[in-house]
Amino acid sequence: LPRIFRKGGFATDVFDGGDIVSCRMYRGFGETWHGFTKNAYEGLGNPVLLVLLTVLHLGGQVAPWCVLFIAALGAVGVLDFGDAAIPALALACAGGAVATQLLLRARLASRFRQSWVGVPLHPIGLIVLTVIQWWSLRLHLAGRRTWRGRVA
Repeated sequence: LPRIFRKGGFATDVFDGGDIVSCRMYRGFGETWHGFTKNAYEGLGNPVLLVLLTVLHLGGQVAPWCVLFIAALGAVGVLDFGDAAIPALALACAGGAVATQLLLRARLASRFRQSWVGVPLHPIGLIVLTVIQWWSLRLHLAGRRTWRGRVA
């Protein structure tokens, strides 16, 4: 809709209307998957942007969790790093990144009255979002993106 308005010469903007409107988009994982799959490619509209967002999601948001997880496995003796332990600076950066993500995600959950379960599951959500975006591109290239029986 904003694209149509802009094409017609009108300006568009984004605002937080949470105080005057509420909306429940999807019920359950299946509806969420199909709804986001239909819109994910449309939202990006560019495979180059998809690659960039994938790198940012996985490298900037998910990798710090992986670093801390691997370090924790080493700390409890599940992994033996020998002399190749994870440097303290890398652990500090990963810890800071995870703490920042959790604080931001908690603030969003509070502001938008979302489930607090999503806070610790944030990196899993980003992985799922990334998969949905790539799946949406795949469906777009195959001409099979649909929603409620309509081809997108």
